Amino acid sequence: MTGATVRILAVLATASLFTTACAGADEGGGQPSEAKPRADVEAAIRTEVQALADLARGTVTNWQVKTSRCDIANPGRSWALSGTARIPLSPDSQVATVGAIRDRWHRDGWQFGESRVAPDVSLPDTVTGSLLAGHPSAHFNVSVTSRSAQDHLAVGFGSGCYQPARGEDPANG
Repeated sequence: MTGATVRILAVLATASLFTTACAGADEGGGQPSEAKPRADVEAAIRTEVQALADLARGTVTNWQVKTSRCDIANPGRSWALSGTARIPLSPDSQVATVGAIRDRWHRDGWQFGESRVAPDVSLPDTVTGSLLAGHPSAHFNVSVTSRSAQDHLAVGFGSGCYQPARGEDPANG
């Protein structure tokens, strides 16, 4: 698989988890309870991704985000933010770092959708680590993937549904 394919898969896995979260938030026609500026939603996620970079003694690069509508029945009523980033890291440090991320998330009460780190034989091809977990209280998920042939950790993320702040158009943020 190419790096682009891995990034797409990470985003799709994250988006899948968020579709479920959004459907739950909008069940029965209810809206997510809190209006938030898009910048606040992004800042909460960026803080976590930066914490992962700090754990890896690295930096966050290639930060890309987008917003999309959560509620098909009432477009524009609620939104979610998703995106990707990279944490440059040598391949020989990736397994230990992904293991440290997993341990931190376990200690902090994150809910895991996936938690596989080499030497897990169920990992595909050159993947050496694959995590997908949801933050226990901030309503966002983060995925981290490492590959032996890459010099970075691939990070995917997405928020739960939220109402935009008054006067804000998340589609143009």
